[in-house]
Amino acid sequence: MILLLETAAVLESRAERAGDTTQAALLRRRAEQHLREAETLRDILAADGAAMVSARAEYRVPTGRSVFSGPSSPGRRGRT
Repeated sequence: MILLLETAAVLESRAERAGDTTQAALLRRRAEQHLREAETLRDILAADGAAMVSARAEYRVPTGRSVFSGPSSPGRRGRT
């Protein structure tokens, strides 16, 4: 679900920067499709009690560090 939301945010961001109105419209439609898929998945999970039902939230890709990024070298953790 997070991947769908992040992809939608990236597509929307690309649409805002697109110089071509046709390309921007296409990117926005694709972003909307990803948001609908995320909502459907959220509804399914909520029905199973695995997620809370909420209205569509604005999701923005975090700046700086990626949500999925971890230490660049696991062997270097804990060393000073």
